[in-house]
Amino acid sequence: MFHNRLLHSAPRHALILLLASASAGAAQQLESNWYGAEVMLRSRSAALDPDGRKIEADPFLIFKVDACAENVLSLRGDGMPFAIHVVPGGVVRLDEAVEYFSAELRKNPIDAELVARRGFARAARKDFKGAIEDYSTSIAFQPDARVFTLRGVARRDSGNPAQAIEDFTLALLFNPSDERAYYLRGDSLRRSARFESAIDDLAAAIRLNPEWASPYFARGAALESLGRFSAALPDFDEAIRLDPRDGYAYEHRGNALHRLQEYQKSENDYSEAIRLRGSTAALYSNRAHVRQSRLDYAGAIADYTNALRIDPKLTPALSRRAVCWEALKKVESAQADLDELVRLEPSNPAYYHQRGAYAVRRKRFEVGVKDLDEAIRLDPKMAGAYSNRATAWAGQEIYDKALADFDAAIRLDPKDSYSFLGRGIVRVMRDENEQALADFSEAIRLQPRNQSAYYNRAELYARLRRYDAALRDFDALLAMDPNNLLTVFNRGLALSKLKQPAEAMKSMDRALALDPKYAPAYILRGDLFRAAKEYEKARADYREGMRLKPEFPVALDRAAWLYATCPVDSIRDGKKALELATKACRLSQWREGQFWMTLAAACAETGDFTRALYYLNKAIDGMPKNTPDFEPMQEMLASFEQKRPYRD
Repeated sequence: MFHNRLLHSAPRHALILLLASASAGAAQQLESNWYGAEVMLRSRSAALDPDGRKIEADPFLIFKVDACAENVLSLRGDGMPFAIHVVPGGVVRLDEAVEYFSAELRKNPIDAELVARRGFARAARKDFKGAIEDYSTSIAFQPDARVFTLRGVARRDSGNPAQAIEDFTLALLFNPSDERAYYLRGDSLRRSARFESAIDDLAAAIRLNPEWASPYFARGAALESLGRFSAALPDFDEAIRLDPRDGYAYEHRGNALHRLQEYQKSENDYSEAIRLRGSTAALYSNRAHVRQSRLDYAGAIADYTNALRIDPKLTPALSRRAVCWEALKKVESAQADLDELVRLEPSNPAYYHQRGAYAVRRKRFEVGVKDLDEAIRLDPKMAGAYSNRATAWAGQEIYDKALADFDAAIRLDPKDSYSFLGRGIVRVMRDENEQALADFSEAIRLQPRNQSAYYNRAELYARLRRYDAALRDFDALLAMDPNNLLTVFNRGLALSKLKQPAEAMKSMDRALALDPKYAPAYILRGDLFRAAKEYEKARADYREGMRLKPEFPVALDRAAWLYATCPVDSIRDGKKALELATKACRLSQWREGQFWMTLAAACAETGDFTRALYYLNKAIDGMPKNTPDFEPMQEMLASFEQKRPYRD
């Protein structure tokens, strides 16, 4: 069996005496010839340990010369705890090793170890085919676990993982306690996406050698690939403890922490990986992605820019940088990155989709449609492109095309909450209310925290006067976001429609606490005060609403109604009512029947019953009979016909 470890033998003279006797000139000549060279031992017994004892060294190891003295070289090998010492004649330079072992084999052509060592030298030159041939010949002479392992490594590195796994399995048949074979088989299984089997092998390697970092790292990476990020972290922690200079372990731990939304820790790990491994495009891009997740868009852009400086064709970094530019409202920079994406990959539908969707968000609907057409041409099954094109059609009020595209998006991806939401909105515009409610409900089922779906459904319920249902949705929204001003306000509006004025008043007070300049809350609170016959408070709120938003037709209309119809003489002001009601109608382009009703009341208060009857009849003609205002209008009509102003 070939030896796998450095073996001590009896002590010899202390090496320090040999080093001390070297002349300075000879040492300098030796250093210039050998320092930094990669070498292999000519024989396993050619070396001394630091105490000067003869040892048998691993014949399958590449050493680097890290010190020289007269006729003595100090060598270090990967994973060795100490340096060994040899005379120059005891080593062969790596770039001359194949020729050296070939010459030795001409003397002894059936020496299994020499054939395997030549294979090892060939593998170091990346001549994997020659290496595999030599390892196979050696195995034919003398089957050995170490050579099966080496052949497996060569097969893995030449892109043949299945045969590599077979070789590692054979190595374990010959040596069931070989932690290296377990590790290599486990890592090859991981690279072949056979993660569960990989985890078993790597656990075996760890049991056999719990102080070896590599199996912990590989098992952590397998768990990471399975999405088991919390389980992966302890393995990465242990890999880093055992080998604190392993930049890859920091990188992968950063990946896991990112997926667990521990952004600051993830960013710290990527920074350490950059320090240890140097600047790579992938590391900068990964750290940028974490910064983007933390909404540190400026920091993310700096890292994406560094990544792209190293690799200008790293399109994922370019794509994400465009998103960051958009978040910072840097329109030209975002557009430039999106254009560059399409230039670099003109056949990639994802980038036409991204650029088209950006145009739609900017309300450049026709431009967006062109890019989305191309995305769909390149990939007719891209559901998101249909969904975004539907949004573009809806933005142009082409609702039949919008509906058709949302239908296509849902057919391709029936689990996309956004497409159901979008289709629901289009159906509202087409007065297909029950179908719209069904779409909003499905969007919520698919994504229970979809606030837009809840909000649109609540508003539609309110429009259909199903205020109890609207209130339930507003309550659900507040549970998700207690400080959302619009939700607080609209909940209060629903409560007022449900004749719960005290609760409605609390909602208006809460809305004004959130935003003291929110005019609609003053108007609705004024309505509540007016209904409670607290007319002074109502007038004060209406005035504040108009002060904050002088061109707000609803504020003008409500104040005009109070001035025209209030039963308290000191509040009424017919002239002011007429001025405000006329302005409200003009601002609404004379399309609101309720505003005509208020204008009619203002005309009556000023004694102009002819115009009052004219505007009131216009309002009645345009008002469905099932509206809450229809009955009061009939009362007003009777009052005006008797030349009497209306009192609320």
